Amino acid sequence: MKKKITLFCLLAFLNFIPNAVAQCTTATYGLFPASTYTPNCSGNYETLTSQGYAGEYSNVNVIANKQYSFSSSVTTDYITITNATGTVVYASGVQPVIWDSGSTSGVIRYYLHSNASCGSQQVDRTRYIRCADASNCTPPSNLMVSNITSNSCKMTWTAASPVPSSHYDIYIVTTNSAPTANSTPTLFSTTNLNTTLYLNVAAGTTYYYWVRSNCGATTGAWISGGSFTTPPALICNGAIYGLYPDATFTPACTGSSEQIVADAYAGEYSNVNVLSNKQYTFRSSVSTDFITITNATGTAVLASGLTPLTWLSGTTSGVVRYHLNANSSCGTQNTNRVRSITCAAIASCNVPTQLFYDGLTSTSNNIAWTAPNPAPSNGYTYCYSTVNDPFSANAITGTTTNTFATLNSLSPNTTYYFWVKSNCGATQSNWASGGSFTTYPASGCNAPSQIYYDGLTSTTNTIAWIEGVPTPSNGYVYCYSTVNDPFSTNAITGTTTESYVNLTNLTTNTTYYFWVKSICGNTQTDWASGGSFTTYPASQCNAPTQLFTDPESATVVNIAWVEATPTPSNGYVYCYSTVNDPFSANAITGTTTDTFAVLNNLTPNTTYYFWVKSICGNTQTDWASGGSFTTQMLSAGSFSIKNLKLYPNPVKDILNLSLDKEITTVSIYNLLGQEVVSKSINSNESSINVASLSAETYLVKVTSNNEVKTVKIVKE
Repeated sequence: MKKKITLFCLLAFLNFIPNAVAQCTTATYGLFPASTYTPNCSGNYETLTSQGYAGEYSNVNVIANKQYSFSSSVTTDYITITNATGTVVYASGVQPVIWDSGSTSGVIRYYLHSNASCGSQQVDRTRYIRCADASNCTPPSNLMVSNITSNSCKMTWTAASPVPSSHYDIYIVTTNSAPTANSTPTLFSTTNLNTTLYLNVAAGTTYYYWVRSNCGATTGAWISGGSFTTPPALICNGAIYGLYPDATFTPACTGSSEQIVADAYAGEYSNVNVLSNKQYTFRSSVSTDFITITNATGTAVLASGLTPLTWLSGTTSGVVRYHLNANSSCGTQNTNRVRSITCAAIASCNVPTQLFYDGLTSTSNNIAWTAPNPAPSNGYTYCYSTVNDPFSANAITGTTTNTFATLNSLSPNTTYYFWVKSNCGATQSNWASGGSFTTYPASGCNAPSQIYYDGLTSTTNTIAWIEGVPTPSNGYVYCYSTVNDPFSTNAITGTTTESYVNLTNLTTNTTYYFWVKSICGNTQTDWASGGSFTTYPASQCNAPTQLFTDPESATVVNIAWVEATPTPSNGYVYCYSTVNDPFSANAITGTTTDTFAVLNNLTPNTTYYFWVKSICGNTQTDWASGGSFTTQMLSAGSFSIKNLKLYPNPVKDILNLSLDKEITTVSIYNLLGQEVVSKSINSNESSINVASLSAETYLVKVTSNNEVKTVKIVKE
């Protein structure tokens, strides 16, 4: 039977902070009533006075280990509870205010104001108080979060005994600020007494959470569950419907298809126990479903693609996650589909990889691929079709012993899908999909392709594209809109002869769609869509951009980047590793307030990956990847920076250089990686006029024959 739908709550934008303590301890109208009020602590609300003013206070006699609730007949009134002299604030907030007395006993002050600005108002309102035994509401225990994906998690706890009459309150935030008795819960489990919740959360975010019992008249103490961190958003590694089934599935590896469940949803994942050196094929009964295989924690993608997805486990063994989505945009759908898996010995006939195309026209295209290892003895079979199925009736096939093929006699303005498989004589591999391409229209006025964006901020973005072939005679029309329709009334258009355009005056935290079309004299193409982008919020902590490297030696490399907008208040964290994962065990990190860092003690002739992220107070962005670099071979004659003299630094007009060997060339780069000065020297010393450079930091690259050193200078 299909599992029941559990409670979901959207937390992607949560950033709650407990109410700050306001100091509304003034009383324009003084003490009223004059006598001290002593509640009878029956658990019911008691009327302290029906003639209270906003701008008064009352004295209340309290006892220890009770829970008091203070309220007013005016819903917007603001209440402050202090000690007997009004010098220490115990609790405050918009009514009602709940306060646990703890060890406090004796007289307290109960201040009432019309708002949080301590407003006064000479209008009658009723003031209430309730006293109940705080110890009767037993807290839950054993708080735990599991099944964490990039957009969901499962929260559980052990029920309190006795079970609280109004169930439980949940408080979950992205800052480690504990709630008070008067804090507004984030979530209420009021539909049943279930102690399990499935939550939607944001990717790459650390959450802190607390749970308390709600006993109607009283609430228990908040119990902390600690914190958990969701993995970054990768290729569809989320699961808003959580884990299903709960049990880990272990294939029998007979080479036959095995059903995991017949009532899977798009937006779930299953745990699968895999063996090393096996070939796994993951399938859904819905042909358009998209599958992602990750490690057990969802932090690394092992394989992804449309169903069926074939994956060679290699050295991987143990539990992996089998994510299922409705499409490559990570779509979800709560309708049943069959989820199955096939485990078999690795076929000796391996599939080709890295399929791509080049030279597209209106009637032809070249497809190519990388040969597997070992190369197939009988070459390859390729296939193309206007239907996304290599077994369809209109599929066209051919064979070749090369790693490319030319497709001719194609129809203009038509989408084709293509595949290639290896032919190993008696056996053939599975089809490897190359995706699709769309031929150009026959008119010769062709739309631009590969439309993308770069340099996104809260109010600007740059969109760019690959020119149509042939290049359109009159450039391009671009369009952007908050509605997914280039013909909508609020669409903004412009023209350009470049293959890019800068969009300005965008609205913060807003999703825009954008399109480009070619202009060929009196003819224009259809709009080519670039998809959408969402501008950053105005106060967003944004990642740095345009990461690049500047090698200095076989063991030293400079990395740099363009600072985020706005500039992060606490600088940056940088990370580098020989493994393409900033969370790997051998990753090395550091911090800097500059927009560059020097990586020392690197291993010669070794490939490193590097990342940078911004630090904005207690918030950090996701890692921005700079790709990889390979250090130089170790040179026996490499010169030391100590032998290089470069002065003055900071420099205003003339920069002097000298070395104990011949300097071949000198180049100066800004921190965007742009070369601003280049000079051939062929001497042991030289001078360079930098008066025309703007005042900022630069990198000076000094070359002596085949040896290079880079030094930072500051231009005044």
